[in-house]
Amino acid sequence: MNELNVKNAGYAIRFLAMLEELFLSGITYFGLMYLILLGINENNLTTKTADVVVYILLFIFLSAPICALYNAFFISKFGGTLGKLAFRLKIKDENTNDYLSFKKAFYRTVLGYIFSTKFFGLGFLQIVRRQNRRAWHDDLFETKVVSEKNSWLGYLILLLSFTVMGALIYLNVVTILPLF
Repeated sequence: MNELNVKNAGYAIRFLAMLEELFLSGITYFGLMYLILLGINENNLTTKTADVVVYILLFIFLSAPICALYNAFFISKFGGTLGKLAFRLKIKDENTNDYLSFKKAFYRTVLGYIFSTKFFGLGFLQIVRRQNRRAWHDDLFETKVVSEKNSWLGYLILLLSFTVMGALIYLNVVTILPLF
């Protein structure tokens, strides 16, 4: 990234990148759920229902640790998660301007987001209010989210992932409804 064109990313673009992450997660979740539902029919409904319940419970209990590890890995290796990268955003150390270490990225994701979410998300809303466009978790871990320029690719991927996730939700619903 050319440092002359870099600016701290604002709330709207960071929010869209977060939505992109949610849609990508939804595609994974609903895609796997659809594959499980394909194997269900009237003859094996009771045994397969147990599989669905186990899958949902695994998702509930494992999604947070998996997301934290995913975030930490991508932030430390590539400077951002897939959603941020699609919008050409990078998370950098404020002092060194380098990518974060895995440990710092992990703590920023887990502890920092908890801190910013407290008090009804006011920590995230600081991005709008403050001149330097930093959230509480950015201050706490001395990080910044920078953008070289807006990326049309990010908007295209956002629209595409929203569409795919919606289609998967529809497929899940129409697959399971005839069974009841």
